[in-house]
Order: sequence, then structure tokens, then C-alpha cells
Amino acid sequence: MAISCGQINSRCGPATQTLGNDEPNAMNTAMRTTKISLETLVFHLCSATLSDAPAIASIASTAYLYSALTWFLSPSVNTYIIDYYYGFERRIRMRMIDPHNISVVAIVAVEDDTEMIIGYAQFIRLSSNAAALALLEGQDT
Repeated sequence: MAISCGQINSRCGPATQTLGNDEPNAMNTAMRTTKISLETLVFHLCSATLSDAPAIASIASTAYLYSALTWFLSPSVNTYIIDYYYGFERRIRMRMIDPHNISVVAIVAVEDDTEMIIGYAQFIRLSSNAAALALLEGQDT
């Protein structure tokens, strides 16, 4: 199955990448309430905004909820589930406002001009070499 980015999206502009994915089950968590065909999934990669933080936090908190590490660190996570979610949202927002951070979301159109975030990535540039400094100068934060 190939996941392609190729159409123009009003939010993201033209996409230029085609990505391969052999594990469609990794996206089922984010799409469990919306029916999307994984055989012809077309999504767009866009820069994330602070308004995307709740959707990103929902994806991240759902993905890690049943991991052994989460249950070890937070044995009462089911009792305080909203605090667990808000912890993810707070950490995501803090990374997004860091000038060394680049946040990207994958967006798919679901129906009648409605878009849904199905994935995200956050990258932090730790170096202070010339390329990193050029990246920081190019951002408007």
C-alpha cells in the first residue's frame, strides 16, 4: 500500500512526497471513530499550529495509554485519565513553542471539507552549528 501526498490542500499547499506504509494498523487508533479506507489513503503533511495541540495530544495519549511504561509510571492512570491527557497536551505545546522544534501533522479529508489529523511528528534540533542557526533565523517565533 502506498500512502501518497499529491493534491493541493487549502491549509498545507502542494504536497510533494509519497510515503510507503506496510503497517496500516498503526493508524487505527487515531481513526477509530471515522471510517477511512486505508487502501487509498491520501494525506497532506503540514506544519502544526498551536490549535492542533489537542488533536495531537489525543493521538499521543491514546497510543501510549496501554503501554507497560505508562502503567508502571502511572498505576492510577484510569482514575486520572483527564490529567494524563492534559499532560500530553502541555508537553506538546511546550515543544511547539521551542524555536528549535519543528512540528508536522498528517491531515486527511474525511467528508465535506472536514479535515482530521491522523498523525504527527515533532523534531528538535539540538545543535548550534551553522545549519541550525540558519534554521532558527528562518523561523518566525
